[in-house]
Amino acid sequence: MWQLDDLLREVDFISVGSNDLLQFLFAADRGAPSLYSRYDILSQPVLNLLDELLVTARMAKGGSGVPVSLCGEVASRPLEAMTLAGLGFTTLSMSATGILPVKALLAELDLAAFQPVLKSIRGTTSGAASLRDPIAAWAREQGLAV
Repeated sequence: MWQLDDLLREVDFISVGSNDLLQFLFAADRGAPSLYSRYDILSQPVLNLLDELLVTARMAKGGSGVPVSLCGEVASRPLEAMTLAGLGFTTLSMSATGILPVKALLAELDLAAFQPVLKSIRGTTSGAASLRDPIAAWAREQGLAV
């Protein structure tokens, strides 16, 4: 992230490995059961980091941009996939078992309606450990299976 501008000049795409990103960002062993609750991609710091990455990648190479994808188990969870799409991810890589539930949710999602809601949630829940509950509540209000 701290060398992103230099990196984006040299690459054709970026693929974010969510499992490793969370482990490094939270500086905790993801295999330790006592620390598992710390690994929430729907926390404000992670969403801020991913948002910054997407914005910077879009502006790279004179505005032509560098594509960004996300891989890892979080992409295969419908609520997380919905949030990632709301941030601006257009490519998610996941295990085969996650494809149908994620595809079903994204097919029902009004992304244009969700994006300002996500922005509002991110702006009004300062200090919250996770934004999972308000995002899930909005999804349920829309009749989405998360």
